[in-house]
This record gives sequence, C-alpha cells and structure tokens, in this order.
Amino acid sequence: MEPSLTVTLTSGQVLAVTLSGLAEAQVFAKIAAERAALMVAAELETRTYHLGTLLTANRGYDDRLTVRLGVSRSTLLDMLHLWRDFTGRRGGLRHVMAGKKYWVSELACREWLTDIAAHKGSLGGPGRFAARQAAEQNGGPGNR
Repeated sequence: MEPSLTVTLTSGQVLAVTLSGLAEAQVFAKIAAERAALMVAAELETRTYHLGTLLTANRGYDDRLTVRLGVSRSTLLDMLHLWRDFTGRRGGLRHVMAGKKYWVSELACREWLTDIAAHKGSLGGPGRFAARQAAEQNGGPGNR
C-alpha cells in the first residue's frame, strides 16, 4: 500500500493524495522543522531574568538582566523604579517583584527594546533621569 494523505477542505470535500517515499520524507521533515521552531519559540517566551550577578544553574541560558538588555544595573534599576512608581504610564521596564527580587519576562524585555528603538535608542528621552525630574516637578515620587 502506498503512503497517502487525506485532506479535508473547509467545504467538506475530501482529497486523497498519494506521496512517493521521497515526498513523504520531505513532508515529515518540514513538519518536524516547523514543530521544532514552535517549541523553541515557546521556550524563549517562558524565560525570566533577574538583576543578580550570578547565573542560575541549569537554566540553559544566561538569565542575568544586565546581559540580556546590555545596560548597567543602575540604569535597569531606574527603569524598574519608573515602571513601579508610575505603573507603566511613563515608560520603564515591566516586571514582577518576588520579595526583594525583580523578575522580568522575555516578553517584557522585548517590549522595552521595542520602546527603545522607537525612541531612537535613548533610555528615557533626553536622559535617563529625565523621567525622575519630570516626576518631581509633577508631584510624583522623587529619587531614592
């Protein structure tokens, strides 16, 4: 019996397609490659990052936020505080606090990098402390 593939169209019509051994292998290889790509993308989206200086063991990736975003710890703290103090209304880096630790998701990193690109590479408009100065003038939280 030759390998065959049954395809049901949305109209309800059923097509029976017979594949050669080579065509079957190509179809299975393409399906496997697409499935592997989806699994890699799903794994990337579950990554989290922290402000520590040491890697977390057995993660399979560098989970330090300074390495992921390529900015200093002090700049990251400014961006984390900006998000916390204004609940994201004035920018900053979205995060979750667990105890005294900041945890940032891969999605939040991508959003922040997209915002940076949209603002032509600056970390907060005219300067990284500009948002803090504006907050002080508007009666918001000031520097710590």
